[in-house]
Amino acid sequence: MVALGVGGGVIYRVWEDGTHGMGIAILNMLFPIVLLFLLFLMRAIGAGDIKLFSVIAIWIGIKQSCYVIAAAFVIGAIWGLIRLILSGSLIAGALLFLQCVRTSILTGHPEIFLKDLKWDKHRIHFAVAIAMGFALVSWQEVVNCISWQ
Repeated sequence: MVALGVGGGVIYRVWEDGTHGMGIAILNMLFPIVLLFLLFLMRAIGAGDIKLFSVIAIWIGIKQSCYVIAAAFVIGAIWGLIRLILSGSLIAGALLFLQCVRTSILTGHPEIFLKDLKWDKHRIHFAVAIAMGFALVSWQEVVNCISWQ
């Protein structure tokens, strides 16, 4: 699926931007990888999520993909917060996160967030938040196009 997304995106970029579209596609694809690499090392985000962001970035560009990334993180944060509140684990989860960030800063090595198996039940499927963020940004584009006419 990733190969289809990347391949289709590269073809689209070359179609839209000519021969330098290949370079644009590569830069767009690398942007989320570079931006989110530290979160990946902390295991706060998975490789599949970064691949999904990369495919989206090839198709819609860096600026719009920044909006999608921001929207996905806000949606994911709200979703995760609701899950922690409903499970009664909000304080413990916040303290664990702060400890993880502190350890990462002090040691210079990214600490693995939620490495304890008892926290697995609190993980969310971030691809859903990414899809919702993409839908939100796409909907905003549709509204903007309609209002310009």
